[in-house]
Amino acid sequence: MKKRFSILAAFVLLTLLCRAQSDSVKIFGRKTLIAGVYTSYEEFEKNAPSIREGFSVTRLINSKEDSTVVAALYQLNDSFKKKTIPVWGFCDGAFAYVKHPDVRGYFSKKAIFWKLECVGPYSYFTVVTKPLVFAGPAPVQLVTAALTFASSPRVDGYVIAPDGKIKYADALSTEKYLSSQPALLKAFQKSAEPYMPYDYGTTLELETDELHAAEFALVKEYLLKLNQVLTKE
Repeated sequence: MKKRFSILAAFVLLTLLCRAQSDSVKIFGRKTLIAGVYTSYEEFEKNAPSIREGFSVTRLINSKEDSTVVAALYQLNDSFKKKTIPVWGFCDGAFAYVKHPDVRGYFSKKAIFWKLECVGPYSYFTVVTKPLVFAGPAPVQLVTAALTFASSPRVDGYVIAPDGKIKYADALSTEKYLSSQPALLKAFQKSAEPYMPYDYGTTLELETDELHAAEFALVKEYLLKLNQVLTKE
């Protein structure tokens, strides 16, 4: 009897240890993303969504001509609808998506969750102020028909800092993120000089969508390099 109890106790202890080790592994650098709904940044960081069934995802693509996935919507099944669940983000097994609180309701009645372009200590994503379309064989429907643009759509970048807070991704903030990597910082500062708000009033007056897009492209380039370095350490 004692022997059986000892074996059972050892099995339970081993199971708990394995689960603890699994939950402690961060999502950064993982080849496989676990599909599910994140209720917090910590669940995302550990690649451990607490809801792994009872939900569906609808991807949103850039346009009818461009099938690049840029965002998604989620739907909880009936068993979850009656519960108040704080949804931080979700994953469909291929991509992870997060929402930015400032853009809820601007594009559609439902909150749009934006695809992370890079998953790492400084994950980042793009918010596009333009109509998007549902992906799939069903007739194409505009997520937002009210938005019209006389020029190219505006592209805004956001980064998820290591503390889990979503922040605007610009050259000035990226300079701070790169402070722990002198070589990357030096190279970035040389390229980012046109986007630094040394004369803040002048910068605002001269900013154009093209300049703004070029700044975010540079920011993404160096955030990607930073993530690659940090995930190897």
